Amino acid sequence: MQFDFHYCGTYSLARMAGLSPDDARRIAVAAQLVDELDVSSVAPAHPEGARFTFRATAHKTTMASLPQLRDPVDQIAVWVPFHFLPGGIGGELSEKLVCVPADDPKNSVAPAVRSFALENKGREYGLEMLGIAAHVLADTFAHQGFSGVSSRRNRVASESIEMKGQSGLQDLLLAFFRKHGFQGGLIENFRPAVSWISDLAEGSTGALGHGAVATCPDLPYLDWSFRYELDMGRSSPNVLRRNPQEFDRACRYLGSLFRRCAGLAGGAELSPPAAQALARILGTAGDKDQRGRAWCDALERGELTGQKERIAPYDGNAWRADVAGLPEISPLAKARENPTFRFAQAAALYRDFVLRELLPSNGVVVT
Repeated sequence: MQFDFHYCGTYSLARMAGLSPDDARRIAVAAQLVDELDVSSVAPAHPEGARFTFRATAHKTTMASLPQLRDPVDQIAVWVPFHFLPGGIGGELSEKLVCVPADDPKNSVAPAVRSFALENKGREYGLEMLGIAAHVLADTFAHQGFSGVSSRRNRVASESIEMKGQSGLQDLLLAFFRKHGFQGGLIENFRPAVSWISDLAEGSTGALGHGAVATCPDLPYLDWSFRYELDMGRSSPNVLRRNPQEFDRACRYLGSLFRRCAGLAGGAELSPPAAQALARILGTAGDKDQRGRAWCDALERGELTGQKERIAPYDGNAWRADVAGLPEISPLAKARENPTFRFAQAAALYRDFVLRELLPSNGVVVT
């Protein structure tokens, strides 16, 4: 998913659940920041001696990020917990790492992430934790069927990708593959080769995440289909994906999460105007800014919450200013009021919980 859902959609869904505008914005900023914090760094030393450490929660697909994309340890620390939450379903580790929608009855990992976020909502970084969880849980619907490591399970027969009624997107798809290569660029399989024979079979053969299908999973309006290159024990390698339905499921799931956060019962029926607006928003074709505008317009017309309101603009560079300002904070304890510091606290706690506790308890031991 992209900016339109992670920021505009998250804010809207939080407001629809009854959370205040300030709380909804903190949650939405954190949800989007998961995709923005693309460097690991240590802020300049504070005069009192503190060293504030920030660890990336995403990497941009640029030449500068290739070393991180190719690093299996970095894949596990970034892509697995934050963008392709494993479903923990299946036999082999590579199968258990595959992302499964959060509302799938067989998924025992996603409900634990939801509970973890709700249990921590009262902490000073609780809203940032909810934003991180909202990002991760929403992505399970878009990224289902792919894993956050370079794996042969992610490979797709490129010629099989069809986008229904969106012929103009074919050129964008080809441009993506010309830039990054088919499969999104082949990367050495996360499972190491143990002999020259397996090296031929597995070395440099993995696709990372949904790179094999470009940005198709992230476009809420798209109906599309594809075929996995390898069966890998699947019931069928052929997949038909109706993104509007999957994004609607994500909306309902996040709506339930936010209602719980607001102290309300888990689920609720949408009003007819809200349901119609949501269907129109998810069916809006265009780039992420145009799709984000659809969320904003619906809020401004009062269709989603019953009152006319605006979403505060998102500043994608605000976190850089937050980090740069940490050495100037006095007294030092006020660092806890810094939004990016709170985000870093929540992200570190969340990452350790998922990788060190939750996944191992579900048979997924990766670190």
